Formats: sequence, structure tokens, C-alpha cells
Amino acid sequence: MNDISFKKMFRLDWLTFEDLLDRISFHVKVPNEVKAHNSRWLAGGSSLDLCFAWGVAFSTFYHSEGVLWPTLEAIDKAFPIGLPNGDPLKLEELSKGFHDTSGGILDGCIMAIDGFGV
Repeated sequence: MNDISFKKMFRLDWLTFEDLLDRISFHVKVPNEVKAHNSRWLAGGSSLDLCFAWGVAFSTFYHSEGVLWPTLEAIDKAFPIGLPNGDPLKLEELSKGFHDTSGGILDGCIMAIDGFGV
């Protein structure tokens, strides 16, 4: 894959991607390291596209030990963003901000990254 296509797909240039992968790999437990390395589980795009492109079952993608959640947890461990998980009042304040800003569309949302709401 050329550099331009790589950056469009992964939303990072090759060197930054490798640095990110190095930083979070320590936090990710994978049952098959060869398959994980070959599939490049940090790919960008929709979950359907990722499952199709990398041969991952859709149910596996969202499973607690699948692709999405362990990757997000590894990124959180490597780059803590200070989300107040233990503070229900602060979480409610964040949720209210999303609710008010979106005109009530984002109800219960506390974080959004590139179209993904949590």
C-alpha cells in the first residue's frame, strides 16, 4: 500500500501508526499474535468494512475480548485522557453538554471521537 492510501485508511502516516502500535501493544492481549499483526487491528473505517477487510467476524469485533474494546482499553492505558469514570456527577455533566449541544439527539453520550459516541 502506498503512503497516501495508508494514511487515508489508517488516518495516520506509517511512522505515527507504528509508534502508536508500539505504545499500546504492551496493553493488548491477543490469542494469535501473527494474525493480529497481519490484520492491523488499528485500521480506520466502519466496523463492517474492518470486519470484511481483515476477516474478523462481526460478533467478534464488538465482543468484550474481540477487537474494539481491548483496543480502546489499550489506547486509554497508553494515553489516559482523564475521563471521570468514577465520578457519576461529572459524567452526567458531560452527558448534559452533549444532550444540550445536539438538541437532545445525543442523550447519555459522554464522549465522541470521529463519529463514535460513548
